[in-house]
Amino acid sequence: MMKKHVLAAAVSALVIGSASSCLAAANPFSDVPKDHWAYDAVLAPGEKRH
Repeated sequence: MMKKHVLAAAVSALVIGSASSCLAAANPFSDVPKDHWAYDAVLAPGEKRH
């Protein structure tokens, strides 16, 4: 019974963790508006890693 609870907690953590990383990738810098003059410069270092 305890193994089922541990497994359920681990699966839940993985699902929530992967969903939050996908959302973060969609808009990595929510504090910089897309129409800001430096938006492209802010995104450039992150794009070089991919």
